[in-house]
Parts: sequence; C-alpha cells; structure tokens
Amino acid sequence: MTDNPMVELAAAAGVATIPFDYDNEVGGSAAAETFIEGIFDEALDADNPEGRPLSELLPPTLSPDQQWVISVEVGGEFGADPAQIAMAAPDEGEDMQGGDVLLNPGYSQITDHIAQGLDIRLNWTVTNIAYDDAGVTLTSASGQSLRADHAIVTLPVGVLHAGSVSFSPPLPEEKTQALGALHSGLLDKLWLAFDEVFWDPNVDVINWIDPVNPGQWPFWVNGYKIYGEPILLGFNSGDIARQFATMSDEQVVASAMAAVKGMTA
Repeated sequence: MTDNPMVELAAAAGVATIPFDYDNEVGGSAAAETFIEGIFDEALDADNPEGRPLSELLPPTLSPDQQWVISVEVGGEFGADPAQIAMAAPDEGEDMQGGDVLLNPGYSQITDHIAQGLDIRLNWTVTNIAYDDAGVTLTSASGQSLRADHAIVTLPVGVLHAGSVSFSPPLPEEKTQALGALHSGLLDKLWLAFDEVFWDPNVDVINWIDPVNPGQWPFWVNGYKIYGEPILLGFNSGDIARQFATMSDEQVVASAMAAVKGMTA
C-alpha cells in the first residue's frame, strides 16, 4: 500500500495487519463488473462530472446482475445510491495504490496510540462553539467551558445537519451552503456467527445475487479466513439499508439467513 497515511501510523503503533484481497471471491457476475467499469469510465469523461449524478448514465431498466454490481461497487464504496453521488465520485481514492489490509484486532489500537499524552475528555458533549479573533470557547451540555486558541471541528455531517451543536457567530453562508450540499452515506454491517464453516473457507469475499431482491446482501466477508472463527459479515447500503432500518432485528436476521442459505446452496 502506498500514499496512505494510515499505513505509517499503523506501523508506528505496532498494529498487526492481515492481507485482504477483494478479487479472491466467489459468485457475482463478470459481465456486470465489466458493465460498471464502463459506466465509471464514461462518468470520468462526462461534462461537469462534479455536478451531475451517476444515475444519469445508467439504463432505465437494470438486470439483476447490474443491480447487484451497483450495490457492491457504488453502495459498498460510498454508502449511497447512484442518484446520490456525482459522476466524479468513482475517481476518489485513486491516488492510493497497492493492496488492502485489515487491522488485527481493530482500529482501537491506532486511536489508543495517537491518544497517548493527550487530554481526552470523554462524555463531554459539546453544544456550542463560540469563536472570535481571540480564540475559541467550547461549552458542554453540563455547562462546562473550555477555552483554546483554535479548534479543529470534525463533527459528522449528520450531527451538523441536526443542529445539535450551535456556532456563535453562525457559520458563514458559504460554509452552510457547502454543508447543505453534503449528505451522510449509509453502510450497514451484520455479523453472523455459526457453529462451523459451511462455505468456502479460502475466499475473502462471497458475492450474492438475490433472484428476488438482487441489491440486498450483495457481498459477504469471510471472517473465518481472517479470524479463524466461523463468522460471516454482510452488508447493505443506501436506500436498501434504510428499508432494513425499519425492520425488527428478527426480520433482518431472517433476511440475512435466507441470503446465506441461497449463496451456500
């Protein structure tokens, strides 16, 4: 992996990494993958790719295979549907080259590493950020305040949209307009643990084209190859994930199990 600052940070923290190969897969459709690659190429050559949705380039009717690959390559990558991202989006991240790795056991090792020596305030919910030429004052939900020369605000877009943190004075119009044009993606994950492995233990990814709902549960990560445990990790994104958010846990698990049975039959 090159040009990814997380690589050097993980090495400095002594984090173990596990190689992960998206091409080490079963299922799916090679023709559909060729289809989406063509759409991405066309998007990058289009006029005003930053201001036009990717959905403009899609045919009015999609085959099940095409719906599947859109869920994988668009939904899985951006947590959004083609109408919600610009044609320029597929080019993001192309400056980072090389293979992929997973962190073992997870990202907490990196946050623990960079937190060393810092004054971390947990359960200190910021409700107001007041700023002027002299500095910044943060006010918490409990009424406490903290003064600093500068503040780096990395609040999620959804939190900023909700208005749960106010700014004094209000943010400039150009920032609020930019914020209004940004939206949060949605990528849901579901871990399923089993008593034993009943799928191909040597692949990294298992693709699934549901014959009835081809965009649902489109790909699964083989946890056995990573952790040595009989685990599968499934994904849903965009509007499909929002539909699942209205279901009970039992309904979601039942849908996932139907997909697992179908892809391992």
